[in-house]
Amino acid sequence: EKWRRQIIGEISKKVAQIQNAGLGEFRIRDLNDEINKLLREKGHWEVRIKELGGPDYAVSLKQLCGQTTSLAFSLL
Repeated sequence: EKWRRQIIGEISKKVAQIQNAGLGEFRIRDLNDEINKLLREKGHWEVRIKELGGPDYAVSLKQLCGQTTSLAFSLL
């Protein structure tokens, strides 16, 4: 889980950088590619963590998304 948290931190930093309006198109594309690579790596770590008996982050994410969707509909 240490590695997963480290990757999430790197993703957060790059997302903050990509939101900088002063960046050129090529730098934004490079950052986007780096973020996508990190997201894939995070997914691989999550699968490995589950294989080792750790928490299933994919299920947690699906539950969270389902809760926010139902919450949004209940507010309407």
